[in-house]
Formats: sequence, structure tokens, C-alpha cells
Amino acid sequence: MTRLSTEQVRRVRARFQCLHPASRLNRRPAAAVSKLFALQSQEWPSAQLAIHARCAGLSQADVARAREVERGFVLTWALRGTLHLVPAEDLRWLLELCAPAAIRGTESRYLYSSALRWVGF
Repeated sequence: MTRLSTEQVRRVRARFQCLHPASRLNRRPAAAVSKLFALQSQEWPSAQLAIHARCAGLSQADVARAREVERGFVLTWALRGTLHLVPAEDLRWLLELCAPAAIRGTESRYLYSSALRWVGF
């Protein structure tokens, strides 16, 4: 069994997350999202930074164009109730897989808040 040092583990993680200079993607925001499968981000500005960190020579306008014009990825709550960027081509099956559980989780909160409103809270 090969043992890795803490520094080696950091380097491997950085490569797999496309954060190591040797693994950065070349000006393809949608490719970065697709390679990672999903990129967690709670707001669009931080999502732009996450993509920018993984793609060499990319501007903020390039990332915005990839989302708004090319539509290669979408910002969705499909995974565990937090915002993620996912490839647009994967959105349908992700929603089919994850939506039932998300709806069940939301339903109990909705019913609870509706009951509170009913009793005057």
C-alpha cells in the first residue's frame, strides 16, 4: 500500500479539482463544470470565481457568456438543496433522480409554516 504525505494529498486533490496549474482547462467554462460534474456555489459571483480559478485566460464576460448565451451549464438546487452549477445536458436526469426527495423534504417545511400561519404566527 502506498502512503501519501499530506502535501501529496493536497496536490492530488488540486489536480482533480482542476486547481493545479497543470490541470487547468483552457478557456472552456462549460468544460470545467462538466469535468467536475457539479460545482457547488451559493451565489452566481462565487460560481464565476470558481470557474475562473479552473480555466486559464478567462474573463468574467467569458463565464457570463457561457451561462447566458451558450447555456452549457445551469445553476440549480437539484443536489441536496444547495446551489450547484451542473452541465445543462445532465439537468434532466439529475432532476428526475433528485427532485422527489427534495420535494418530500420541502413539503414538511411548507406544511409546518402553513400551520404556523393558521394559528397566527
